[in-house]
Amino acid sequence: MVDGMTSVVISKTMMVITQIIFVMIGILLFLYKLNISSTRLTGSIAIVLLGIPVIIFIIFIQKHGLFAFLLKLLRILRIRIRYIEEREVRLRELDENIYQFYCHNKKKAFYSFVCFFMGWLAGLLEVFLIFYLLNIPVDTVSAYVIESLSTVAKGITSFIPGSVGGQEGGIIAIFTSLKFGAGVALTFGILRRFREVIWTGIGLFVLSKLEWAIAGLPTNE
Repeated sequence: MVDGMTSVVISKTMMVITQIIFVMIGILLFLYKLNISSTRLTGSIAIVLLGIPVIIFIIFIQKHGLFAFLLKLLRILRIRIRYIEEREVRLRELDENIYQFYCHNKKKAFYSFVCFFMGWLAGLLEVFLIFYLLNIPVDTVSAYVIESLSTVAKGITSFIPGSVGGQEGGIIAIFTSLKFGAGVALTFGILRRFREVIWTGIGLFVLSKLEWAIAGLPTNE
């Protein structure tokens, strides 16, 4: 169980770090496309680069014990959560596993980082495909901006079930800023929703097959 949790925590960490970098680059390219004044550009870049300390903090806190830090913080605040306290030994073991991974598997950590970042970049293919189907030319910078900032719009509106409406509103704002128009944005959003429905359907189908397969396995009495 601890080994499984270790892989989940590390993979989620890599996903978050690569997404922060992916979005930071997207915002910088977006500012470049807007062609704003040098003074405002400098200030905006400085704000965007605040994401770097966040990444450093995430790595630092994991290498020095994320769950040990949380346990210590809860005790300082005199907050007792029985579920967590009963699993303190496992949580500290989880911290140790994460620490050992970062210390002795740096190459694997790097490969994980590269794979996750390439996964974010793969989203650009969908942007190019949709624009191709709409017979509208789009440059690489604009495609990157659309994909990276769309993830921000989806994240901000995640409290809305399915981000319905919120994600589309963000896409419209991005497209109009890039001079593509609201009509193109809505069409883009609808096609992307269609893709999400297909992928969700495939996922549910595979999950149901796995459940049937597991249910058919013999049990040891």
